[in-house]
Amino acid sequence: MTREQDEKVGIGIDLGTAFSKVAIWNQNHVEVISNGKDIHATPSLIAFSETGLLFGQEAQDRVSRYPLNTIFDIKRLIGRQFDDKDVQSDIERWPFKVIGKGNKPYYRVAYKDGMKELSPEEVTAMVIAELHRTAEAHLGTIVTDAVISVPSKFSHAQRQAVVNAGTIAGLNILNVISQASAAALALAVDRATTTDEKNILIIDLGAGTLEVTLFYFELDIIDVVATAGNTHLGGRDFDNRLVDDLVQEFKCRSGRDISSDTRALARLRTICERTKRTLSDFTEATIDIGYLTADIDFSTTMTRARFETLNQDLFESILEPIAQVLRDSKRRGEVSVDEIILVGGSSRIPKVQQLVSDFFGGKELITTFHTDDAVAHGTAIYAAILTGSFAPKLQNIILLNVVSHSIGVGDGGGVMTAVIKRNYTIPTKITHTVCTEEDNQTRLLVPVYEGEGSRVKDNTMIGMLEITGLPPAPRGVAQVAVDFDIDIRGTVGVNKSRVKNNNPMITVTGHIYQLSKDEMGRMVQAFESYKSVDERDVADFRKMRTSFD
Repeated sequence: MTREQDEKVGIGIDLGTAFSKVAIWNQNHVEVISNGKDIHATPSLIAFSETGLLFGQEAQDRVSRYPLNTIFDIKRLIGRQFDDKDVQSDIERWPFKVIGKGNKPYYRVAYKDGMKELSPEEVTAMVIAELHRTAEAHLGTIVTDAVISVPSKFSHAQRQAVVNAGTIAGLNILNVISQASAAALALAVDRATTTDEKNILIIDLGAGTLEVTLFYFELDIIDVVATAGNTHLGGRDFDNRLVDDLVQEFKCRSGRDISSDTRALARLRTICERTKRTLSDFTEATIDIGYLTADIDFSTTMTRARFETLNQDLFESILEPIAQVLRDSKRRGEVSVDEIILVGGSSRIPKVQQLVSDFFGGKELITTFHTDDAVAHGTAIYAAILTGSFAPKLQNIILLNVVSHSIGVGDGGGVMTAVIKRNYTIPTKITHTVCTEEDNQTRLLVPVYEGEGSRVKDNTMIGMLEITGLPPAPRGVAQVAVDFDIDIRGTVGVNKSRVKNNNPMITVTGHIYQLSKDEMGRMVQAFESYKSVDERDVADFRKMRTSFD
């Protein structure tokens, strides 16, 4: 293939719950790279077998054979705690085993000659590495830089975990970008000749997440006005409702309960996903599964009306983030919505489109803008921008992003004080003064939280601020001004700004939680032992090198 001469290549990765894609900016346009089978979307699955690893469609084709060792929905586990209610809910459905170690989830799978315990970062790295390999094979050159998409409502821990996964896979992660912002970049390039100022609402409903973001477009500037979403709402949840309904129907008709039959459920889950897609185009779908369990066949018909009834509450819950974005946008005054663009595979569902249109008084929706590929397009564009593309279309584009969760500190009374509030434009730096809470206190530990709750118990602690060398004094007298900053990647940092009386003995250290260098090094080393069962992949699989200097 041909690329702009002497340009550095960065790939864009759309890391999806059900499917993932890799794309590049090439010859003044985006190219979504085929996985070698003339298919641009690769199922986000990995199957562990006695001989090796299976990726993508090969893993999908064998999911009923290896239900206990085929991992999917990886995006729903990465960066979360084991005791997270959504994690526990998912564990009840997943056929594979997830265990908790220090409140961190790990997959437990049978691989080759023994049992393996793998972190979500390690498994996600395998998916990323396969996309990376696909891109390098297509380009015929080594690629080191990448941008990865994440839901806007991903927490600090989730974003950092995705970056870690990319690093484990041997990539330099230039940045992560929210899915809606990626779609907005794709839109900006697609409409490069348009100069109208517009407020455009982008709704991204995929297999696992919902993202709603209002953008203000002015020439080459893309300004995020407000964003909201749900990191646990999407096509997978609609599939689950179908599965539950059909399990009950099968039980009523056959007397057999297959709710614990992992192979039968794996087959049924695959059929339900296809049925959901069929019902977006037709009012009914025929389900016919031979030998669903033992010697019993299963045939039935699912209507669109029945599907909509089963998921009514989930469909209606899509409207709350939309309402939240409109409420939050009022901080800039009255904001009208000029266009509404739906992207993501689940946005094709007719009931979803109807509810959104009705919410806006019957407003016409744009449903034809790269529904499946908008995010992949945007990540490739962002990667090209960050690697210094010479393309005229990209020269002047500016994306003004926001922080998706408030960042604040907790006090001894359990109260959370927001320092950087949600939807504040980043990068940014805000100074906050902390003071002692006890008499003669010389050391102060201030927990740093992420979230919108007024009490610390309703938020997530992401780090600790340690202040030492304080002079003994009555409570509240010793004061330290601390800079809280969030960079363009959404990474939180804390540093000393100034101290009353300029006391040089006072030190401020910010500890934001993330994997240690030793942990990362161990994961990179372990990662090299996992190879694809496909010998062609093994031949092309590039040795991962990562420096943690």
